[in-house]
Amino acid sequence: MLNVRFAIAVLLLLSPLVSAEEQLDLVVKVKLNTPPEHQQNYAAALQREFGACFPRILKRTRPGETPPDGAAPYRLLVEASGTVSIGNAISSTMNRFDAGNVGGSDAFTRIFHLPARQQVTLNVKLLHWEKDKYSEWLKFTAPVPPGPEEENANGLVECARITGRISQQGDDKKPPCTLEQAQSAVLGKMMPGSLRDVCYSNLLDVKLVKAEPNKEKPGELKVEVTVQNKTPWGITQAEAALVSAGKLIAVGEPGKNNAQMLVFEEPLLFSKTPTKLTAAGREIKEKRKPGVRSIEFFLAQ
Repeated sequence: MLNVRFAIAVLLLLSPLVSAEEQLDLVVKVKLNTPPEHQQNYAAALQREFGACFPRILKRTRPGETPPDGAAPYRLLVEASGTVSIGNAISSTMNRFDAGNVGGSDAFTRIFHLPARQQVTLNVKLLHWEKDKYSEWLKFTAPVPPGPEEENANGLVECARITGRISQQGDDKKPPCTLEQAQSAVLGKMMPGSLRDVCYSNLLDVKLVKAEPNKEKPGELKVEVTVQNKTPWGITQAEAALVSAGKLIAVGEPGKNNAQMLVFEEPLLFSKTPTKLTAAGREIKEKRKPGVRSIEFFLAQ
């Protein structure tokens, strides 16, 4: 296990650390070229995504409710702006089923698509409430990753489908909806994808210095990394994957659900400069983007 020790006196004197829940509130603002209802749903999706990144310290509010200034010591301000583009040329593909299927040898499903794409940028600021005003603790920008409907569609998002048997109803290749209905259905699917990696990778900076085989433990690597906690809260552990020679390396020791966890024996505190550490690591075959996938913040009792 990776052990990182810090003087307990520093831990107690450094301010601020999380001493109770509700250390953070969340404000989301959205400005897109879409109808108000879609923007409200988009904001709610962002609220859920970012809120899930701070399960133990977030001050809960009702959907659509903006907390008053100073409601929590810190505020995460998320501003999303950009465009959502939906085409007007409906295309379709047909899937035929094997004779062994219940539907019969002439059973089919025709799926209709519209071209769609979102280009939305996040501007995120972590603000500190002090002396009756906010000051900026950190900020970052990032593109909004596509949601699963968009990501898996290669630019063509499903808007409708027909299932039946050719012998009974034929297949005239006509969509069962108007263009307006199809565009509305696609718009409802244009939501942000997972933002966990985006958020955590900007709060905890983990960089790979080197990775080499561990001769004493076949299949394991000796990894040297630098870590920098950019948040005002202590961090006890994190899940991170980094690229080395074209390979994805999970850093740390096996934890829950077989995830490799970078564990700090004493909370890793805020620092303006990175700290170099040695840890275990292993190559992973999972298809995922490099970066920090999870963080556990320290809560003092």
